[in-house]
Amino acid sequence: MGAQRTYQFAKHLPRFGWKCIVLCCDFKTRYSLDPRSDWKRQVDVAVGSLLGEEQLQQEMLAIPLPSLKYGGLFDKLWHRAVVLDPVRGTFSPRPGVFNGVIRLLATCFKFFTGDHSESWQPVATRAAEHVIHKTKVDAVLAEHGPDASLYVAHRLAKQLPIPWVADFRDPALQAFPPLLRGLMRWHLRRILKSCRLVINVNPFWVECDRADFNKEVRLIPNGFDEDEFVFNPQVVRNESFRIGAYGNVSFPGDVDLLFRALKVLRLRKRAVQFFYFGNLAALFRRKANEYGLHEAVHIYDPMPRAEVLARVGELNAVVLFSSAPHLNTDPYLMHGYYPAKVFEVFGLRKSFAVVPGDQGLLNELALRSGYGVVTETDTALVETIERWIDQYNETGRVTLPVDEVFIQQFSRKVQAGDLAKALFSIL
Repeated sequence: MGAQRTYQFAKHLPRFGWKCIVLCCDFKTRYSLDPRSDWKRQVDVAVGSLLGEEQLQQEMLAIPLPSLKYGGLFDKLWHRAVVLDPVRGTFSPRPGVFNGVIRLLATCFKFFTGDHSESWQPVATRAAEHVIHKTKVDAVLAEHGPDASLYVAHRLAKQLPIPWVADFRDPALQAFPPLLRGLMRWHLRRILKSCRLVINVNPFWVECDRADFNKEVRLIPNGFDEDEFVFNPQVVRNESFRIGAYGNVSFPGDVDLLFRALKVLRLRKRAVQFFYFGNLAALFRRKANEYGLHEAVHIYDPMPRAEVLARVGELNAVVLFSSAPHLNTDPYLMHGYYPAKVFEVFGLRKSFAVVPGDQGLLNELALRSGYGVVTETDTALVETIERWIDQYNETGRVTLPVDEVFIQQFSRKVQAGDLAKALFSIL
C-alpha cells in the first residue's frame, strides 16, 4: 500500500519471485465517498471488478481507490477548517480565528487516528480484506507518509497472521513539535509492534528508527525507475547554456545564493538561461524581478511529472537545493538528507550543483557519484557554472568522471532485489 515508491518497487518485484497487488489512493477521487452512503458496497464492486481470474494472473496489479469525505467527526471538523488545493493536493489553513481554533482542537483529537489521509483508511481496509478473501497474500508493505497505510496494515495484522513491513520515506516523528514527539513515539511503537521489519531511506534515519521503535531497520534509499528516463547522449546545441531546478525548495535562503550567482554571470556576459518548473513559480518570479533577470530566467507553473522530467532532460545541468546546518535546527537534518530529486537527476544522467551543500549525506552522495559539485557560496557556484560553460562550448556537453556502478545501486530494478530479500526474511 502506498504511492509512487511502492508502485515502482512493485513493477520490478516479480523478477525476484513476488507478485504484487498495489492499493493506492486515486488522486482524482479523494474525498468523494459519502460516509453515510453504502460506500462499502461501492468499494466491493469496484475492487471485485479488478480481481477477476485474468487480472489475478498478472504479475503486478494496481488498484486505485477513492477515500471518504471524512474519516470521523474530528476529521470532518479538521477538513472544514482547511482549504484543499485540488491541483497540488496540499492543504492550507482556512482564514479566521474560529477556524484556527477548530483546526487546533481537531488536530489534537486526531493525534492517534491519523493525518489528513485518515479518510482513506476505511476504504483501503475494506479493499485489502476483499483482496485477501480473493487470493493468498504472503506479506504486506505499508508506505509512510502519509500514515494511512500503517493503520491499515496494523488492523489487518490483528485480524490475520499476515506479516507486514513499514516503509518510511522520512522520519516519522519529524513533523511533530519536540514536546509531542515522545507521545507519538509511544503511539507508533504500539502500531509497529505488529510489524516484522522497518525500512528507511538514509543511513542516519535508519539509526533514528532503531532507537525510536526498537525494531529491525534496513536501508533502502529512494531511487530512480529507469523506465521513466530516456538518456540521449546527443545533446542539442543551444546558443545559451541551460541550467534549471524543479519541485519544492525547503530553504528559501538558497534561492538568493542562486540568483546572486546568476546576476554575476549576467554581468560577465555569460550566455546562461535558467529554468524553473514547479509549485514555487511565484517565488522564482519574485526573485527574477528583484535581481533584474527577466530575460535570463524562465518560470513554469506545475505540470505533469512526465512533462517536467522531459523538460529537465533538455537542460545542460541542474541545481539541487539542500539543507544546511546553519539554516535549520532540525535534529533529523543534522547529517543532511537525500532529496528524492537527486535520484531523478541520476536517472536523467545530468550534472548538478548542490546549493549550498549539507556538509553531510547529500554532499557525500553527490561527490561519490561523480555527477555532483558542492557549491557552498555564490562564488563557488559561479566558478562551477563557468567551467561547465567552457566545457559545453568546447565539446557540446558537460562531462564529469561518473561512477556508473555506484549509480546503479539506486536503480529501482536493483533495489527491488533488496526489498524482495527483506520480504522473504519475514515469512
